Amino acid sequence: MRQEILGRYELADLLGRGGMAEVWAAWDRVAGRRVAVKFLAPYGHVEAPTALEQRFRREAKLTASLSHPGVPVVHDSGRLDDGRLYLVMELVPGETLSALLKDTGRFTVPRAATVAAQAAEVLSYAHANGVIHRDLKPSNLMFTPAGAVKVLDFGIAAALEPASDEPRLTATDATPGTAGFMAPEQAQGHPVAASDLYGLGCVLYELLAGVAPFTASNAVMLMYLHTFKEAPSVTSHRPEVPAELADLVMRLLAKKPADRPSVDEVRDIGRRWSTGAIADDEPGAVASLLEQYDRWRRAGEPGRAHEAYTGLFERLVGSRPVDDPELLVCRAGVARCLAMLGRSTEARDEYQALLPFQVRTFGATHESVFDSRYRIGELSGVLGERERARALLAELRDDQRAALPGDDPGLARTVGLIARLDRLLGGPS
Repeated sequence: MRQEILGRYELADLLGRGGMAEVWAAWDRVAGRRVAVKFLAPYGHVEAPTALEQRFRREAKLTASLSHPGVPVVHDSGRLDDGRLYLVMELVPGETLSALLKDTGRFTVPRAATVAAQAAEVLSYAHANGVIHRDLKPSNLMFTPAGAVKVLDFGIAAALEPASDEPRLTATDATPGTAGFMAPEQAQGHPVAASDLYGLGCVLYELLAGVAPFTASNAVMLMYLHTFKEAPSVTSHRPEVPAELADLVMRLLAKKPADRPSVDEVRDIGRRWSTGAIADDEPGAVASLLEQYDRWRRAGEPGRAHEAYTGLFERLVGSRPVDDPELLVCRAGVARCLAMLGRSTEARDEYQALLPFQVRTFGATHESVFDSRYRIGELSGVLGERERARALLAELRDDQRAALPGDDPGLARTVGLIARLDRLLGGPS
């Protein structure tokens, strides 16, 4: 039986649990929508936490006033009879950066730059409206399936910070925030807007380097290192990180708030490196862009990916030979997106124009060549040319059988499509 709170929210799945909080996916029976419910369990005696509850509601209301696509909407907040404080928020699909780091390791340069650009946009908006996050870290940043960045938990850290005459909502003498991402001035109890930029610098450092700027066995030592020690350059862990982006990260980690770059500079540099406005000879730059565009395509954004692939192709075609491998991968991406957008004739034409260059560059039995041949056959069937499609695919099947093991997935895919065409045609021709 599902748990229900307030006679309205039916808790379904536990999405995450931390030291003093847990988040549930829930169904709001009144509004008829899926939501996320976050519970904060205060430490100590909270039988009548009037001041705490008032401050929590104030921060929740302030956060709810933020109207930005990068900030989840806050629908409701309050305190349960058992003392737990709760927030009801927009349920955001996707994965946190901490989960992505764990699953796939450090980010490509464009993907990390996307985080920089979009997070800076959110921080710029929030700071202009008088809201400081105070706890920016990978678990509070999320990538949606569409590739958008969401900044989670605005206002939580501010709500946890009591006035001098109020009891603490956190453990005794704890400082709201997370030690590994906390600016020196925040560790000393004086957070400012630029403290969020320091936190973002720590996040970007880990995304690019694959390790945190500092590590220690306890929170006190971590805060000491962040306050008094200089982090190694991000390029000491990953030399291919572009100089401009590496310099931005290290300036974000400046000990003094005044020495950190503005959110506008972070946004502008992030945009340049996330959209491909980079030197073609930067090591791995084009490959990183192609990876990002393919993620957009696989995430169900063929229009965005098609525009990006086309722009990159137009930029590269004048400076690279027509059979350059990366240029060919870019053209294949254009064709695949055209097919996903339902522009079947254009897609087939692009694959047919691309195929001879792929054969010359990669060889007749390369997987990209077999894939293009499969796509040409598939698209011919989509366009109603089933007999031609069947003939093309039968020839492809024979070539694959000669070059590939019998259990190859590409061969199985071809055989399966031929079988479907046979059924439509009334038997093998």
